[in-house]
Amino acid sequence: MFRRFAVLLTLVFLASALTAEEKAIFGFTPANASKEHALEAQFDAKLNRDDLRAWMKRLSARPHHLGSAYDHDNALFLESLFKSWGYDTHIMGGEYTEVEFGG
Repeated sequence: MFRRFAVLLTLVFLASALTAEEKAIFGFTPANASKEHALEAQFDAKLNRDDLRAWMKRLSARPHHLGSAYDHDNALFLESLFKSWGYDTHIMGGEYTEVEFGG
């Protein structure tokens, strides 16, 4: 009995995995859902895991708490990445205030 249930569960899982791209997306018409799936596939195809790994190593190489020198270096690095992708990006300066909790 358990074996039949396990097989059935496996088949249901595989069937749902195979049709995952055909599933409707809440808030999308069926036609727009297929366009969205195509757009997401394009995005996924452009991702390069080696780039992602290198960026994460770069961003987490040293402590980077708010206001630290490496935090600023990371902000400049991210700004340069976004600019290289064609975004109009600049870092805004500002004051940070201390927040008190409790009473």
